[in-house]
Amino acid sequence: MLQAIQPFRSGGGEIGQQGRRKQDEQARPTDRGDQRPRNRDAADVGDISKLLEAASAARRVHGPQPTTERAKHRRGDHADHERGEKQDEDIGAHPYMMPDSRRHANFLHRGWVPCPPMERITVYCSSSTRASKHLHEAAWTVGHALGERGVTVVFGGGSIGLMGALSEGCKEAGGKLIGITTTQLVELEQASDICDELEVFETMRERRKRLLELAEGVLVLPGGLGTLEEFFEALVGRQLAEHGSPIGLVNIDGAMNSLLLMLDDLVHHRFVRASARDLFFVETDGVAAVERLLRTPRGLVDPTRMVPSGPD
Repeated sequence: MLQAIQPFRSGGGEIGQQGRRKQDEQARPTDRGDQRPRNRDAADVGDISKLLEAASAARRVHGPQPTTERAKHRRGDHADHERGEKQDEDIGAHPYMMPDSRRHANFLHRGWVPCPPMERITVYCSSSTRASKHLHEAAWTVGHALGERGVTVVFGGGSIGLMGALSEGCKEAGGKLIGITTTQLVELEQASDICDELEVFETMRERRKRLLELAEGVLVLPGGLGTLEEFFEALVGRQLAEHGSPIGLVNIDGAMNSLLLMLDDLVHHRFVRASARDLFFVETDGVAAVERLLRTPRGLVDPTRMVPSGPD
């Protein structure tokens, strides 16, 4: 650009004269009847700074128009949006790892802000030693899958039953364990000695509160009364927007079928909203549940759409 300006400012010589002739030709009207002088502003510019300013203004006014594809992208073409979501789902992309444009679109479309990948998942499960061998193996597989993915497992702190299998699987994969238990359960459930951290509380209420506080996601394996109590506390907290941790239920061997039927009956009798039934997902395979939970975004729901007393 400097080479084009120098002849104009030289004040003489063959090159300077050619530059002036060229400028005069541009300033004359065209043969097509266009009476507007070309580059009229540039003819009055006496120094480089004004010329650059004029050029910048011209680019702002007459800049290149967006192509059809770019314009379609700016409109947020619905088909493109769906294709992008499908691609993210196919590759198992966590929302935080998606391109910034996709994360922003998710925020506008769904109303939640994509979060970083989960670092801690709370797993509720049984300490029963009388559960089937297959259930123990499934718990071990879940623990191993979480440990492999670098997720810290928060659990009830027991060393027997499904809890023991879960913790062993996590440790064999090189994962980290945080056990949450009570003084009484230290003896009854034989507190695990392979935990990286073990927190002991006096009451079950304190224990359940801590299990949920540490959770960035919740997995529920088959269990007894304690497991059901923990599941419903997490579910009600999600319903009332007290926490935003997604919940996954692992229904191995149909062990939780009765629970799911009961919830469906409560929806049928209008004690529970169908939308509240959607606050957790169900998988029959432990590894599939882990992968799905890690892809599920965290975020608070609107409690007025969940409680049965709210408007239809």
